[in-house]
Formats: sequence, structure tokens, C-alpha cells
Amino acid sequence: MNAAARGCLSVLLLIAGTGLVHAQQAKDASAGRIDPAMVGHYYLNGVMETGSELLLNADGRFQWMLAYGALDQFAQGRWQREGDRVVLRSDPVTKTPEFRPFTDAEMQSHPPSAADAWTAVVGIPEQGPMSGVEVLFESDDGKTQTVTTGADGMATLSPFPKGRNWARVALRRQGRNEAWQWFALPKPWQSERFAAYFVKDASAYRQSAFEILELRVDGRELVPSWPWEGGKERGRYARE
Repeated sequence: MNAAARGCLSVLLLIAGTGLVHAQQAKDASAGRIDPAMVGHYYLNGVMETGSELLLNADGRFQWMLAYGALDQFAQGRWQREGDRVVLRSDPVTKTPEFRPFTDAEMQSHPPSAADAWTAVVGIPEQGPMSGVEVLFESDDGKTQTVTTGADGMATLSPFPKGRNWARVALRRQGRNEAWQWFALPKPWQSERFAAYFVKDASAYRQSAFEILELRVDGRELVPSWPWEGGKERGRYARE
């Protein structure tokens, strides 16, 4: 990676870490074994067209970012040494998201629903699909059915009950004690059997790229096991 690219990644990493909660630092440092030998600023090597940085702080906090094409991913949280591994555990997102319907312009690019399906999609602007959102469909005669969005952000009723007209939907995160957020379904959406929603404040609800990331210690380098590749080891983080 050239110097200009490293400088750009460093700026992104700094921005991603501005939300650290300093009041937790002492608690985080005592939560696990912080190996001083691992503290430092690392850069990913050996993965084509991908830039990534990892900052392991002495207080037990980490900051991580990865850039691939137009995709930027971030994570921050706690780290500790566990045997021959450095384990990163991301901070949980605690803020309740507020949703909004897609605008007419945003709806122009949506894919069509299958002939026997009714689909709702949920996403985070400039970040991508949002999984784990319960979508509660309610018909005009009071019948309900719930589907949860998957990794592609889609919640699909397939097959959907023939002759049933879904009049409104409600959204909330799965497994959270949050109030349903209700939305009426416009007539065009009912006809197309497709609804779409975004999180309003994407900057306050940045999804972490991972919950847990393990890196094998190999001398002065860290070898990541990518959770989205089934734990496959690829590339190496080398300290600057």
C-alpha cells in the first residue's frame, strides 16, 4: 500500500474512533488480559485491492477499519490476548434505530417481488442491508404475519396468502424490547408487493463489521480469521 493510501486509511480510522467512551477505559483494561507486546498500529498485507488498519490500544480498546472498493467497514470495542489469539469484541449498538420509508426516487431502483411473494427490505444509507429487523405485516382485516430480515436486508412472505391485502407494516429489531414503528403501505407498494425502509440517522447507527474477530499471533504479525469467510485465514496484519 502506498503512502497516500495509508494516509487516507488513517483519516478514516481516526473518524471511526471518535465515538469511544472514555469512561469505560479502566473497566475495559481490567476485563481481560491486555498483552503490552501486542499494542500498536497494524496494516493488512496480502489481500488484493483491500486496505485495512487495526489499532490496539494499551487501555484494552481497539479501532479497526477495512476499505474495499466503495465499501468502508468499521468496528471498535475491546481486545485481549487469549492464548495464541488476539480477540476483538465489538461494542454493541445500544441506540434504538428510527426508520423511514424509501422516497419515490429511492424506490425506482428496487428489484421486483417474485410472483408469489411479498417483500420488505430494510437498509442503512451508504452502508448496506440491515439484518435482524422484524417486519410485522398487518392486513386490512386485522390479520398479521411477521418475517425477519436476513443478511440481504430482505423479509419475504413466500407464498403470501392469496386475497389478503397488507395495509401497513411495523418494524423493530429482533430480540429487543423496543416499540413497533408503524407505517401505512401506499397503494403502489401494495400493488407491487414491495416495501422499503431506511434507518434515519445512519451516522448514529453504524453497524459494526463483526461481533468477534480472532487473529492468530505469528511472531510480530497477526493473521485474521475472517468471520464472513467461515473463519478462513487470509492476509496478515503487520505493525508499522
